[in-house]
Amino acid sequence: MFEKPTRNHITFIVERLGVFFFFLMAFGLNSLSQNAGELFTAAYWRRLFDSASAADGRYFALGTAALLMLAVIVLVFATVAWLKTTFRIEGRDLVCEKRTLFKKQSRLPADHIATVNIERSVFERLVGTSKVKIDLNSSHTANRTDFIFYLNAQTAERFRDALIQLKNAGYESAGAQPLPEATREKVVFFTLGQVVRHRLLSVTIIQALVVLSVIAAPLTDGGTYGSQNIKAVAALSLVSGLGVLAWSIVNLKDYTVSRSGPDILITCGAARKRSFSFSSDRMKAVFIKRTLLARLFGLYSIETAVVGLGNEKSETPQICLLADKAQARRVLGQCAPGFECGEPPLRAQKPALAVTGFRSLAAATVCTLLPLVRAGTWFWWLFPASAAVFFTAGALRLCAKTLRFDTHVLNYSKGVLDKTIGMFRFGDIQDIRIFTNPFLRRFGTGRMSFTILSGSKMKHHRTGYFKLEDLEKIADLAVGSPDNMTLTLKKGKSS
Repeated sequence: MFEKPTRNHITFIVERLGVFFFFLMAFGLNSLSQNAGELFTAAYWRRLFDSASAADGRYFALGTAALLMLAVIVLVFATVAWLKTTFRIEGRDLVCEKRTLFKKQSRLPADHIATVNIERSVFERLVGTSKVKIDLNSSHTANRTDFIFYLNAQTAERFRDALIQLKNAGYESAGAQPLPEATREKVVFFTLGQVVRHRLLSVTIIQALVVLSVIAAPLTDGGTYGSQNIKAVAALSLVSGLGVLAWSIVNLKDYTVSRSGPDILITCGAARKRSFSFSSDRMKAVFIKRTLLARLFGLYSIETAVVGLGNEKSETPQICLLADKAQARRVLGQCAPGFECGEPPLRAQKPALAVTGFRSLAAATVCTLLPLVRAGTWFWWLFPASAAVFFTAGALRLCAKTLRFDTHVLNYSKGVLDKTIGMFRFGDIQDIRIFTNPFLRRFGTGRMSFTILSGSKMKHHRTGYFKLEDLEKIADLAVGSPDNMTLTLKKGKSS
């Protein structure tokens, strides 16, 4: 079906015009906000229409003409781009051509396609279209989508299925008969109540403190100002927070994780429907996250780091929202097997408390000098009190970090109140660096940082302080393991 050049749906033009109208609407709202007090008065409208015969009428007309001209220019460029942009499947390659002022042809081997996702906004649902978003195995573009196509909803589904089968099963040619599609198995489904629970209990301690500080900010000024504004600020914070919460719940409604062969498919959303799929071979790490509220209820959520997964903010690769331990383990076993380590955890080394103590003394010195510099007041008790607080917090963070590893995987945990467990395969680790200093080296202690092929949000990782001999073993295992991405590409070529 896609062997011949295919254009985007004509709503591609409307989407391009939408950017123009967005800026126009923002400009209009800004103008209205400046005249909001006069908007409902007869004098305002009389003055507006009388300006056509006044000297200012010419400027009003010129501004209107300029906006119309800009709209026409945007419309022309969008139409030309729609007419001159095509795509097709040629053999085992996806070919995209753009023959506008600057001609460009992109030939994408199916083996290099990481994910094929479908997204439907409210507008697209009204007109019956979908966006097909294609991401590649590239760290350079890991935080953005590489290619976006606008297609009829049914055509988008067929296009995605064709690319996924081409990527995983393989064809002799574009016109060959595909292998039978693997049966899609539902792994987990979350009801509306479970989605609401996930959003409410996913609030971290830092987020809660930020909200509380915003609400309490007017109180810091005291006096009349604080009493007059605290209710308004609190109401605004409450309304905006509830609005963001409601929108996120709507976009997570009917959250479903399915599996079809090696592919994992996630669908969700009521107002803005999303469907994104990726192969389990593209999973570079697994993260089990538990906020303090989730820990109180014994719940776990699971995220993954997927190479090439476009926009991390709108396409969060969560293979499990907050669920109980048994359900989370079942999802982990079906969608991400082979990431857990069964070895006992290694605890952080006690000599690292010296580093925590040094940092605590430095922070306490700053806290003690700050009131002296600003107000000329000296509080002798501030230094030992703040040093004790900083040292206790640092020691708790240090003791909460653990490390596990065997010959294939590496696991580490961090966090005191909000806890995270990161799981990695040695073949997915790109580089490892071990840090120490003369003092810690005497005790055989150091820490390690490493990176994986993923977006910036999940790319860099750092452990606590552990034995140097264990860290060196981990480095040797990572260096000696074959790169999983290379194995994945070889597997795709040989299929």
